Amino acid sequence: MWVKICGITRPEDAQVALEAGADALGFVFEPHSPRHLPHHPDWRQWLSQLSGALRVAVFVSRENLPADLTLFDALQWTPPSPEALETELPALLAYQKSLWVALRLPPERSAEEALQHIARVASCVERIVLDSYHPTQFGGTGETHDWARARQICARSPLPVILAGGLNPENVADAIHQVRPFGVDVSSGVETTPGLKDAEKVRAFLRRAKEADAL
Repeated sequence: MWVKICGITRPEDAQVALEAGADALGFVFEPHSPRHLPHHPDWRQWLSQLSGALRVAVFVSRENLPADLTLFDALQWTPPSPEALETELPALLAYQKSLWVALRLPPERSAEEALQHIARVASCVERIVLDSYHPTQFGGTGETHDWARARQICARSPLPVILAGGLNPENVADAIHQVRPFGVDVSSGVETTPGLKDAEKVRAFLRRAKEADAL
């Protein structure tokens, strides 16, 4: 099972995730988030020394991205609105980076509607992240969403789908068995406080995700 540990703000947390087998590390660029990487002024120095996993810049507004994106392998964008999904794409594609789109799924949105959104961007986006909807937060909510709906999306999506939203070491194996995603993504579920990872939770999450995939 492919695993991303998101919301990394410290080099020691990144190292724990790498040693435990993370496939990708997510770094948030959103000033209102407690996981906003530029709150930590030496981030460029230690991030440049990381190797062994994809480095993903996570954002809502491209104005918050650093000017130099050479340290990152991919961009993960959460559109602030359904309309932005199409209007903002040309500018994001100009970065010439692997582009992933995070879809926040309110309870009333059907699998069919989500699949229609995916189909519209499938030719230029590499991966989809399915996340929980929150009216004011963009990721890291700690809330799960409808896994039955997520399974339908994963089964029919033309793109690899990464399941996010409320995952933690206790429920990740069940989520994998129920949803059958390409990968899983965790942030708040392996933290002591927002932005600070719990090393044992990170290790447990990765171990259980990898074990669940082998069953």
